[in-house]
Amino acid sequence: MPQPTQRAPLHVAVPSDPSRVRARFFSCTIYSAGLPDDAFLDIGNGIQVASPELLFVELATVMIPQVLVLLGYELTRRYSRDADSPRLGPITYGIPPLTTVEKIKNFIARCHGIPGLYSARECIKYVSDNSWSPTESLIAAIAALPIERLGYGIGTLILDERSTAHDGNALGNAKESRVPDMRVPATPVGINYEGGGHLELDRIVAAAIAATVNPGNVHLQEEVAGEKDHVREKYVDDVRRTRELASRGLVIVNATMEDLFDNHGLDTFCNRS
Repeated sequence: MPQPTQRAPLHVAVPSDPSRVRARFFSCTIYSAGLPDDAFLDIGNGIQVASPELLFVELATVMIPQVLVLLGYELTRRYSRDADSPRLGPITYGIPPLTTVEKIKNFIARCHGIPGLYSARECIKYVSDNSWSPTESLIAAIAALPIERLGYGIGTLILDERSTAHDGNALGNAKESRVPDMRVPATPVGINYEGGGHLELDRIVAAAIAATVNPGNVHLQEEVAGEKDHVREKYVDDVRRTRELASRGLVIVNATMEDLFDNHGLDTFCNRS
């Protein structure tokens, strides 16, 4: 953890003005009243930190609505951004969410008279639980936000909801249940995001380079073949997932990385979805 400075202070909560920490590298917020008893979490040694729900309300005072909505997705997600470099750093996947949309709404309802409540109450309306990736969160947030908030006004999407075979029996190589990345409520439309690294083609490239540098190494040649098989299996599973979800009444629309970054690409995708 970097040392606090006057430009990047350590933010602390205190119950009254006399309790303020006077050092220049501290920034104090006074909470004399208005917070529920569970606003802070005890992490031991007499130290308490803001709960995820309180963090959402506090950051509502400094974040624009679109960014606060994305924070909501990150707090209720199954991934974590890098603490030191949240935009460009590595991402950890497959972790339990810190909180839920319902818990944040409940917390906001129990607060009174503290900064950030109005913005937090408005923005949590556009957050969905259970996002599996930052890009999935971005697509869901833009879809949910109203047009006047620079979104598409599609509505809050349902994320990673498991779909089970109607008769309870999956035949042949079909799976008993499948998970579309996103689903538009009250419609049969599902959205799957295929990111730039989805098929992990870089693994084939790395294995092929190693095999080229060591042409007589049989193990490396086998590794190239294994990586090709891995990518093929993943591609086939994607095709089968789309087919099996379609058999359960869902029309799957695939979104790609290019849809997000091409000029007007996301406009075209959302308008056709």
